[in-house]
Amino acid sequence: MPKPLRIQASEPPTTIEVSAPRTQGRRQFSASEKKHILRAADACAHGELGAFLRKQGIYHSQLTDWRAQLARAGAAGLTPKRPGPMPKRDAKDREIQALNSKVKKLEKELGIVNGLVDLQKKCRRCSAHSSRTSRHARADSRESSAACAGLFGIGRGARDGLSTRSAR
Repeated sequence: MPKPLRIQASEPPTTIEVSAPRTQGRRQFSASEKKHILRAADACAHGELGAFLRKQGIYHSQLTDWRAQLARAGAAGLTPKRPGPMPKRDAKDREIQALNSKVKKLEKELGIVNGLVDLQKKCRRCSAHSSRTSRHARADSRESSAACAGLFGIGRGARDGLSTRSAR
């Protein structure tokens, strides 16, 4: 079967922009609008309420919610609230948390610095103890090595290594 002939257009086809109509977002009623609708709904005769609600574009459940809000908190209860969950922490709570974490970090650094200062003190005591006597160098070197190792919390194997080095 023969292939159909293709006719090439002299101009490329132009794009057509199609814009969809904007849909109306969620309606929000102010407190005064809610009060006005509630008064008008209360004034409706038996059987007219459905037509009134259709005209306003609201549901009966909204009326019952608004009535409950009005009864529970008065006019302040009708003010619109932001949709969605409430934030878990406000700005003050976030600042408190940041400061607490900073305090923990600084306390950790302080512990390290205090440990280094204690280590320097022990090192000075060890060097002062070893240089105190020069008469009995070999015996003193073993004792000072053992004392220094004891100050630093070094085990027996490492202490023996210190004493053999200083004895040479």
